[in-house]
Amino acid sequence: MAATYNLNHVVYFFNAYSTHMENDAPEAQRPRRYAKGIERRHAIIDAASKLFGERGYRAVSLREIAAASGTTHSTLIHHFGSKDELLQEVITRRDEEVATQVSALTPGEIADALMAATRRNSSEAGIVASFATAAAEATDPDHPAHQHYKERYSKARKSLSDSLVQANVDLAGGISAGQAAALLFAVEDGLQIQWLLTPDEIDILELTDRFIQLLFGPRAERSEPDSR
Repeated sequence: MAATYNLNHVVYFFNAYSTHMENDAPEAQRPRRYAKGIERRHAIIDAASKLFGERGYRAVSLREIAAASGTTHSTLIHHFGSKDELLQEVITRRDEEVATQVSALTPGEIADALMAATRRNSSEAGIVASFATAAAEATDPDHPAHQHYKERYSKARKSLSDSLVQANVDLAGGISAGQAAALLFAVEDGLQIQWLLTPDEIDILELTDRFIQLLFGPRAERSEPDSR
């Protein structure tokens, strides 16, 4: 714990110092440097997402991610600080993409977007396993990522709940949009764990689709009825 604490402070100091130096740069250079920094972060997240999805979180080193993104290990650490932080950024980006897909759509389109997210997850077992492990460990209030995952679930539930309200979805059983959002994430997370453990026994696409039908109505009302 002490070593991690000290490393985090070193990274923080390095980032703060670099930011100070950036602010001292000539005015004309700042937009270009800022744009390059954003581009570099995106490249690192892209590479991490691909490698985590293919090989899993534990099997991939930061040096491999840096090489795949066309940057150096020290640059990667400057932008993200640690492998755990990079994983959180990968997951956050995926969450944002799903939130954008389900925002202000029709009920059928929201259902299709949720199924699209499930299909993507089913093709990237490494990231799914990494997330399941990280989220479970973060339930400990003393875990450094506890607040991150707490906020992640709160924001995700609210985003989906708001979309269900905006789309005026007629949910089964008279449940509220907030309850439906919590149930959808609970079912998806639970199915993912079962699928990771027994992929030959759990058809995550079919089971997710069945649950969505229970909440959203029959498949005939979906905008893409044959999309699997």
